[in-house]
Amino acid sequence: TWTAVRLATGSQPLDWPPGGSCSLGTCWVYCHFPASVRDGGAAVAPNATLQVGFRLERGGVWLTEPRAPGDTLGLSAYHTSMLQSDAARTRAYRLGIERAVQQLRNQGGPDVQVRVMDIGAGTGFLSACAARAGAWEVLAVERTPGVAALAASLLKSNGLLREEAADGSAGTGGSVAVCNCMSTELAGRPGEAPRPDLIVSEIFGTDPLSESVLPVLQRASEDFAPTGGGAVAMLPCRCRLWGALARAPAAWMAMSADASNCGVEYGEVLTPFESGTLLVDLRHEFSCIGLCTAPAVLAIHSLAPPIATKGENLAELPLLAEPRALHELLPGVPSPEAEKGRRCNQELQEGVQGDLCLLLWFDADCTLEPNDDPETRISTAPTVERGGTHWAQFAQMLRWEDIGEGVEAALAKGKGDIRIKTTWRVDRTQFSIEVADSPGRGRTEAEH
Repeated sequence: TWTAVRLATGSQPLDWPPGGSCSLGTCWVYCHFPASVRDGGAAVAPNATLQVGFRLERGGVWLTEPRAPGDTLGLSAYHTSMLQSDAARTRAYRLGIERAVQQLRNQGGPDVQVRVMDIGAGTGFLSACAARAGAWEVLAVERTPGVAALAASLLKSNGLLREEAADGSAGTGGSVAVCNCMSTELAGRPGEAPRPDLIVSEIFGTDPLSESVLPVLQRASEDFAPTGGGAVAMLPCRCRLWGALARAPAAWMAMSADASNCGVEYGEVLTPFESGTLLVDLRHEFSCIGLCTAPAVLAIHSLAPPIATKGENLAELPLLAEPRALHELLPGVPSPEAEKGRRCNQELQEGVQGDLCLLLWFDADCTLEPNDDPETRISTAPTVERGGTHWAQFAQMLRWEDIGEGVEAALAKGKGDIRIKTTWRVDRTQFSIEVADSPGRGRTEAEH
């Protein structure tokens, strides 16, 4: 099933069918498995008519007949991708949570009871990791009703769900409770949400700030701070934004224009829509794109208290003498010749080059303190084989007003340093570049 919305009587419906061209893709498609068909109880012959009953409730669309194991309810292609294809991500989170729970138990003594809150729990995978790591109580917080119901179903099937007794007494079963609400609603429910010792989350988009990870975690760190002082432990504890200056393929300009106006018939002024941000696959499709600088960290966001929802950082990157292909600068990115059938868009690289852009990705430490352990680090870098998952890299097209005087001349000479200013506010990041006219001017390495 999928969703169609009619905005007014007589208007054409907006829908999200499988395989549609909408930017939302198939994220709103739900899969249902009737038990009668799944178990072979009903033989379906070619051209036969199959009657299936549905009911619409607050929690989503449900089958009226019994569901077979595996009915995904609200499990979209997005969630399936994260669970099945992104082995590196799930492994880093699982290992990081195991170590964090054990670390907190060691700090508190043999009788300590570690409580964990999972914000944006989705299917409950991180909650399951915490429960299996030995957490005494886990609260999986998920605001979407259908997805919260799915998490409860999956946790129950795996013996991890704590089911409340009808008389209101202590629950039975596993250690995980599911709360269908937003984390900001829990501060006034002390009985339902005891103060956690550890808060885990995965509310990153391809642009790491796009799902409001900073304000959500800042509010949670304040609402659930220990009563005796100090700070609640957070995992991941840090996120870093990486970037490199590049000359965009000419075809990206048209893609950026399409992304900017989206066909909105609003008027001639569409400036608020001109984000110029494109999702790109630098590993498989654009590994031969020419970089003007080597990749470097452009911003560091602390995800543990104190958490800043706004700030800026300056980074100075030496210009390369001549553009170099991404796969030449980053070991682990396959060269076009090694792709064997995967498209590299070489024809775009040989054609007319477009405007300047920043190629961007991020990584995050699934630990209680920042470290360089690759086993507990999630990353969207093009060096990581993701298996076609929800995360990619993204390119930010630079407008002429974001490019300082002398930048093009410096690029032509291949000499000097470029200063990149990264400014973020809540869930938006902006960039500007200029020539660093004096060594070290404005250089900062402060963590925000």
